[in-house]
This record gives sequence, C-alpha cells and structure tokens, in this order.
Amino acid sequence: MNKLTLPCYGMVIHHGDDIACASITSDLKSDYNDPMANTINGIESMVLSLFCAGVDIASPAIIEAIETSVEAAGNIAGSTSHEATPGGECCHITKQRRINAIVNEEVTYSVASSAWEAALELNNACPELAIEQLRASCDATTVDYVNEVVEVNCELSCSVALD
Repeated sequence: MNKLTLPCYGMVIHHGDDIACASITSDLKSDYNDPMANTINGIESMVLSLFCAGVDIASPAIIEAIETSVEAAGNIAGSTSHEATPGGECCHITKQRRINAIVNEEVTYSVASSAWEAALELNNACPELAIEQLRASCDATTVDYVNEVVEVNCELSCSVALD
C-alpha cells in the first residue's frame, strides 16, 4: 500500500498500484455529528476524485484550493476550529485572485415546461440558445451549481488584504 501525504490538514491518500482504488484520511473531523462533517466529506471526496483522475493534488494550486475550501466551509458554518492562533485572537486575511482557468461547470435550472418548449421552438431546437434566452428573460431559476477548476492557466492579478 502506498501513501501520499499532503501538507495540509493531515490529509493522506492511501492507494495501491491501481490509483482508482484509493482512500483518504485527514485531521479535519473528529466527530461525525459535527455540523460540518458532510461538508468535509465533500471536500475529501473531491480531493480523492482528483487524485484518482490523475491530477497532481500535491501541486501548490491544489493545496491552496483545499485550504480555501476548508476555510470557506468554516466561514459558512461559523466555525473557528481551524484558526491560525488556537485559543487566541485572530485576524482575517482576504486573498483575491483573478485567474484564467479551464473550468467544468454544471448548472441545473428550473423552467416551466411550456416556457422550455416555446424557447426551443423560437431558437430552432437549439437547447443552448433556448436556456440562454430563458435566463435572460428571468424564466429560468438556478437550483444547483457545481464547478470544478480543471487547470489554472495563469494568475492575472492577486491582492491580499487584512480585513
């Protein structure tokens, strides 16, 4: 059994010769009743799926993405379990980046069936044009949005500020 230890949150990928058969462990959750357990499971699953797909998850960009995801999950949940100074006061640093990247995106919309049929007819049965028309006219409501950054091509700008 091989292992790949990542430099954040004690994440370790355990795998054999076939990387499709791998598992992940981390120091992120100690209690499955923790309100963030499902979110952490999702982050760990994403890291594991990237590894199984052959992505270099030890790259600085992926490590930063993992850290950002965990921090964002903590902010949403109101958790401070991963503060920079345990037991003491901390400050918040915001890092904003403008990047050029390849991103896989999946959006699920809710649209009245009659509106969909009318949009398809109006747009010569082209679903891509039909959904854009419905979005523009506010007749399509986003119900789910998932994206995955496949590759960062370049960083166009970066700023760091103390909040």
